[in-house]
Amino acid sequence: MADGSQSFTDAITNAPLFARFNTIEYLGWLGARDKTVNEALPQFLHEFTHHWCFDSIVGSAIAMVRMRAQRHAMVDAQAHATQILGDVVRARAAEIVLRPLAEGLALFAEFEIVPGRGRVLSRTSVAATICFGMPVPEGKYGSYAPAELSLVALLQGTRRRPDFLKRKTGVYAMPYEYAHGYLPGYLSVKALWAALAARSDALDDKDSFLAFLRSWIYDDPVLAMAIVGEDSGDPSRPIQKIGQRVYDRFARLINAPDLSDIANQWMAAVETGAPVHSALGSGQAEIDQASKAIFTLIDRDRQDKGPLGKLASHAWTTQTERKYVVLGSLQSVVTCKKGKFYIEAADAAFAQGEPPMPDGRFEGEVYIVMPSRSNCLLICLAASDGEVYLLRSYGDTSDFEPKEVTSHILNRKSNGSIHELLATTLKQLPGVDDATAVVTKYRTILCDQIYAKLATLHTKEASVGGVLDLLRKKGLLSVVDGDHAMLRAVAAIGLANTSGSDDASLVFFAKYLELEDSLLETAIRTASERHGMRLLLPGTQYGGATALV
Repeated sequence: MADGSQSFTDAITNAPLFARFNTIEYLGWLGARDKTVNEALPQFLHEFTHHWCFDSIVGSAIAMVRMRAQRHAMVDAQAHATQILGDVVRARAAEIVLRPLAEGLALFAEFEIVPGRGRVLSRTSVAATICFGMPVPEGKYGSYAPAELSLVALLQGTRRRPDFLKRKTGVYAMPYEYAHGYLPGYLSVKALWAALAARSDALDDKDSFLAFLRSWIYDDPVLAMAIVGEDSGDPSRPIQKIGQRVYDRFARLINAPDLSDIANQWMAAVETGAPVHSALGSGQAEIDQASKAIFTLIDRDRQDKGPLGKLASHAWTTQTERKYVVLGSLQSVVTCKKGKFYIEAADAAFAQGEPPMPDGRFEGEVYIVMPSRSNCLLICLAASDGEVYLLRSYGDTSDFEPKEVTSHILNRKSNGSIHELLATTLKQLPGVDDATAVVTKYRTILCDQIYAKLATLHTKEASVGGVLDLLRKKGLLSVVDGDHAMLRAVAAIGLANTSGSDDASLVFFAKYLELEDSLLETAIRTASERHGMRLLLPGTQYGGATALV
């Protein structure tokens, strides 16, 4: 089981940690899939979305630039001092600028998405269906496929719980700040969805919108080149270049007269498995240039015959294995006999996959692994004899690579210690703290020009300054004048919108969320707009409301 009290995803290895994921409980559930595992679902949606964002050309650029700085700091810091500090500045600038977006997308996945309504399913929805979906009899279920229906049921069950409403309300009440980026990120992504959905039917579906927005930023080769490209001279130049590119990408979306064409072209490419770069406004030459630049970061050092070459090979392995998610692991004894296996520590029995492992009793560590680009889930055993056995697989395993999975599992512990040593060495290098501080100094300026504009898209222009001042105190709680019940009502309306925006949907959710009678009605009447910031869009024909925050 995972240790620690808070989940996170490492931006370099792209390995998520699901802090409250109960491996024993999950393995017991996985044997039959006969009950929900709601406790694990929200953190999975959040951290997998981070993983999915970082598994991209932009995510790889950040990770490999930082790893180059780390290995040179360890092996030949004096000879590469200027380059190391430049790498630190560019990686840090990208992390700062993209942090609110990453958190906003992850919270949007938690609170908003419903699979199956739009043309494109997000990888988050697909992964959650594979990992948490329950068997559903074949048949027609409106617009949902049977597998999607099980995830919809899980999501609705999760979002109707009072403790989940408490979590969302807690995010609303966070101060508006960029160090963690939760509130500015979520407000920005939600406001952007409302603005774009009004202009493009393809983006009205929140799950499709999540996939599109993630691709629009993280699949951008020009942003990747801004992160990778070395720039001598004024250290503020690459910082401004990275910030400007992210700003320009959002501005292009908001102001695009051809938004519907862009969205439809991107979705058509995804549906057919074609490259999406043309729909994103990039040429193949830009994709090739960025990919080559990232590859060169590693390959040049791999030619070294000494420690630098070994560390570069480690970076290459890291880059290759960034597409794997380990949900949890467990030390146990596994007994295999006649096509079945039993995990003692979890008290769980399974039918074996193909090919079955040999009969016997094996000590080792059981891993639950998802190759995140494939539609499958694996139960593997890293046995104490050094072998890795595939015990059971779920889903389509036709495109996963057994040798790569084996390598990833065997190398996890040793690679973890290397990553820790590399990070510590870079941090202790003279000048690195100063370089990091230079970038951090620009954080508010960089992020304000992007997220302050996005988060207040539905605020009257004359009120933007005052609203931002309020948000920086106690978030949306300040905007609703400290009324905690009203804040809960606004949050509840947003959760109810995942089922519908009509009056009946809101009343249904209010009952499950244990809200006071008529509270939602009062919120729609009195809190649709506060201090010039529009929070709710009241319904028309069937009443109700749509949350804009």
